[in-house]
Amino acid sequence: MLRRTLLVLPLATLLVQAAHAATPGPDPVTIIKTLYAGYQAPPTEAPESPTEGKKAFFTDSLEALYTAATSAPDGDLPLIDWDVFANGQDFQISDVTVTATPMNGDSATVTARFNNFDEPTTVIYAFTATPKGWRVADLSYPPSVNFPEGFSLKAYIAAGNSDETPAAVIP
Repeated sequence: MLRRTLLVLPLATLLVQAAHAATPGPDPVTIIKTLYAGYQAPPTEAPESPTEGKKAFFTDSLEALYTAATSAPDGDLPLIDWDVFANGQDFQISDVTVTATPMNGDSATVTARFNNFDEPTTVIYAFTATPKGWRVADLSYPPSVNFPEGFSLKAYIAAGNSDETPAAVIP
């Protein structure tokens, strides 16, 4: 029995690794490192809003929610009027570190820690494997002065948020 267990365990590990390898495109850590490299480019090379091109890394459902939330209906302010990746309207990002928890099936969590204008900032990305590759299914911020309960992009948009409806953090 022990011999079979010893043979099955490596096989199961290989199957999980093969499933991750079958997901096309870059892995979640590479995606987030690439995303923040754009924020650290010299000002003459940095785009005005790095967010626009990064929507391609969202799942289809999050991209649809985000696009609607960043559109200003009838001259009103949009629901999302800040750069969600920098957690601010302006950015001067430095000292980026990216870490990941071990992948779990078709999901992964990646945490980006950096300074934005010397203010320590954390953004947590929930990834899911899709036929198009790894995509951000949600992003969150830990509890802070601005978001005492934490922040989940999906929950915030889904609530059509106001000051009375705080968004919960992804568990």
